[in-house]
Amino acid sequence: MKIWNAVLVLFLSIFLVSCSGESNETIKIGWVGPLTGDGASFGKDNLLGVTQAIDDINSNWGVNNKQVELIVEDSQLDETRMINAYSKFTQINNVNVILSPDYGGLLAVVDKADQEKVVIVNSLDTSDELARAGKYLFAVGIHDENIGYALADFAIEQSTSVAVIYNQDPITALVDEAFERRYQELGGETVITEGYKDANNDFRTILLKVKEKSVAMVLVLGFDESGFIFRQAKELGLNFTFLAMDTVTSENFFANAGDASEGIYFTSWDATGAAYQELEAKLKAKGTVPQQPLFTAAGYDAVQFVAKAMNGGESGKALHDAMYEIKNLYGITGILTMSPDGIVRTVNEEMYQIQNGEFVKLG
Repeated sequence: MKIWNAVLVLFLSIFLVSCSGESNETIKIGWVGPLTGDGASFGKDNLLGVTQAIDDINSNWGVNNKQVELIVEDSQLDETRMINAYSKFTQINNVNVILSPDYGGLLAVVDKADQEKVVIVNSLDTSDELARAGKYLFAVGIHDENIGYALADFAIEQSTSVAVIYNQDPITALVDEAFERRYQELGGETVITEGYKDANNDFRTILLKVKEKSVAMVLVLGFDESGFIFRQAKELGLNFTFLAMDTVTSENFFANAGDASEGIYFTSWDATGAAYQELEAKLKAKGTVPQQPLFTAAGYDAVQFVAKAMNGGESGKALHDAMYEIKNLYGITGILTMSPDGIVRTVNEEMYQIQNGEFVKLG
């Protein structure tokens, strides 16, 4: 009798768990990006959005009644670290999907992801280059070519000649390529283009080479380290009109640039909308405030996009196919639609200027 009672209790326990929809299974999301080094500011802000999105999903029954577990790795914008993180995620953690704002790092693992049918998602940037890169690589975020186009459209109204100084990271190189192509189509001339590596914080030689070309306008594309370019230009008495991209809004950038950041024209995104304000309020309640709101909003939207797709498949080919089905999803950054080539092109940036330390949107 005792045995039958035990069996009955076990049966009822299983039955009740089944009826309640509870499960010990979890959805595992791997996130890898720069948390230290020059790209740390955008990596940390992107991770804030990813983490908050997962918290919101888990508090609302999870994905397919499963809680979402986040596993985090620091890439430091280093391809070897990215490859190692990918291997850990797929061979040890058995994640369902990998998210990353590390543009170059994702390109380093895209072939393995295609071979192993692992869905990887850029949670910050989208580009035509990413669309061509691999079948299992998707991108939900800012359309990077449009950053270059917006800068070129603005620049041609200011001057018909420009100098470019850029970090040779794949993402900034891509923006430079888009800028120069559009700028030349509009009748402008790029007089000199100078690239540099991440570790370089002394830009005086480059700045003096630019000075010799007698240009009035300089486009600077980099991360936190690019703040030294503006500081050193001011120290050298060079009064260029400076253009830049959205990476000039971090605290580390301002620490490096000092008061030389005043007057910079740059691309960014309007964070005054109600959806973002609600997100920021949640983060403030936890004691965190993003330095770069767009990077946080993009991370949030990427998770929500993937979670929506998981209704059609939680990993592998099923998730891959379901990603293409997501259309007109209302996100923090706007209305998100997956293009047939695997990227979202619906998030774009506009021109701003740093005025008295504030980010002022231009008309």
